[in-house]
Amino acid sequence: VESEVQDLGNEACLCLTSEQTAKVRFEEFRRLFLRMGFVLVELPLFKAFTKATMSSVLQVCIDEKWGYGYVFKLGLSLRTKGGDENPDQDRVAQMLLSEFSHFKEVMTMVWNEETIRKPAEDTVQDIRGYTQDPLQPGTSDEVDIERDELLGHFRCFDATYKVLLGEFLPAGADINDLVRKTTKRAEQMKPLSCAKGWDGKVKKSIPDLLAGIFALFTVLKSGDAYNRLESSAEASEGLGEKLLMKPHNIQVMTLLCMFGCGRPPNDSLESQLMQIRTGEGKSMILGAAASLLGLLGFRVRCVCYSEYLSARDYGLFEDVFRRFQIHEDIVYSKITTLSEDTTATKGDIRYLTESLLLGNLPSSSQKREGAARNQIARAGASVCERKTIQDSPRLQGIKAIEADESARAGCRDSAIGIDVPDKLHRQRSEEELEG
Repeated sequence: VESEVQDLGNEACLCLTSEQTAKVRFEEFRRLFLRMGFVLVELPLFKAFTKATMSSVLQVCIDEKWGYGYVFKLGLSLRTKGGDENPDQDRVAQMLLSEFSHFKEVMTMVWNEETIRKPAEDTVQDIRGYTQDPLQPGTSDEVDIERDELLGHFRCFDATYKVLLGEFLPAGADINDLVRKTTKRAEQMKPLSCAKGWDGKVKKSIPDLLAGIFALFTVLKSGDAYNRLESSAEASEGLGEKLLMKPHNIQVMTLLCMFGCGRPPNDSLESQLMQIRTGEGKSMILGAAASLLGLLGFRVRCVCYSEYLSARDYGLFEDVFRRFQIHEDIVYSKITTLSEDTTATKGDIRYLTESLLLGNLPSSSQKREGAARNQIARAGASVCERKTIQDSPRLQGIKAIEADESARAGCRDSAIGIDVPDKLHRQRSEEELEG
């Protein structure tokens, strides 16, 4: 099998001896590539060898001046389905597009084409919001969304984003200048906290700040591919534009709503639960929100039920985080990891639990250094913990104890618990522990 795969690879390379030969023998090259693809997909034992051979063939092509456009053309041809006559071939072709990073630009184009793009005017009309009183479960009131104002913020974003792309997308542009401009705008919006500072002036600056973040994301993720294709003989008018990883209307408006644009005046940053449909790009929304908060001086915690998805989403925006030098302030993790870390900030939980039960819980608290920059994560944890205590019948007895201890200790929020020094050292004998 390996010998046959190697022969197919060698034969495919013979189709690439010159640009003219490659054009004439394109269909033959595609057929040979698909035959290797069947081995890769159907015979797992030989997958590693076959993938290495196919990658070498693609690399031979890319090393030529005309090769990038040729590989892109191959990807487009693999995307084209042959109909009911070749269902297996279509299946293998789609798997090859996902398997090889050489076709990532084709996948980006597919995503751009298949994602529903409604006009901004229609999108803003479809947005609905509700507020719920935690003391009255099941009741909700519709949120007053100022749609004309929200649409105005979106148009401001769109205009700035297009200007920045025109300036920094061309080959040779100084991307560090884009980083400096965006960082400077963020500095002008400080100082901010969750509780205050989010006035009308700040909200008017948010579209421009988001435009800088997304412009950097687009250039880093697809700028090179765009420029290579634009200079390729295989390029057609408007094709390069389809390769760009650009935010869609619903993603931008979700972010604008999240940061208070299009809402009644409010000086604080409100907690919100945002819902968009599958496939509309939650990973990009998450990354842009984390970037904006990081640039404004917050420590950010992004949580998900899956470690794999957290790592994938972080990888999508990691280059952006590092360019802005905020990567140390942004952490992606599982929800359980956030819970463990939040608990650990309170101190030695075993000692605190014992002290609570024995009635000698420390009355003084010591705030952790940098606690002010952890407001976002703490606010999220606080809501979850408060809901647990209110809703769980098994914890009603503990609630009374905790409230009493919190009052004695001067704790501001009985649901969160009590802040204590990072390290509590207490020497106890075995007899004390047994007691």
